[in-house]
Amino acid sequence: MSIIDIGAWRLAAGYLLLALPLAIILWLRLSMLSQTLVAVTRMTLQLLFVGFYLQVIFDLNSLWVTGAWALVMIGVADLSIARGCRLRLSRLAGGLFLALLTGTLVPLLFFVFLVLEGSAALDAQYLVPLCGMILGNCLQADIIGLRTFYESLR
Repeated sequence: MSIIDIGAWRLAAGYLLLALPLAIILWLRLSMLSQTLVAVTRMTLQLLFVGFYLQVIFDLNSLWVTGAWALVMIGVADLSIARGCRLRLSRLAGGLFLALLTGTLVPLLFFVFLVLEGSAALDAQYLVPLCGMILGNCLQADIIGLRTFYESLR
């Protein structure tokens, strides 16, 4: 699989997409300029950090390292769900973690062994993005479901 390297000039060209929203913010004198610039800076730093880390994971291509990374992603999703629902993590941590683990592992194994098949399907470059996409869907669904459930109890 070929990798596309995004150089500094191409990255800067990508930021041109922000020109119109920033111009509107300035034109309408909205008090969002500093928040927007901080958010863009934070997003850039986070993506750079994750990109460097994923490069290491992809280079190692170890099932153990990939599995550990998936567990970290599930743990972070666990925290995000608890925060998104405004619930105490201590009450939900174990059950929520198991639910996310099962809800991620079942479709991931289905895709790896039935859809992709072959030893290359166990490569980190496939497992990490698939796990992330499945977890992203679980994350949003769990936040909506738990929030709705607990609001109906109140």
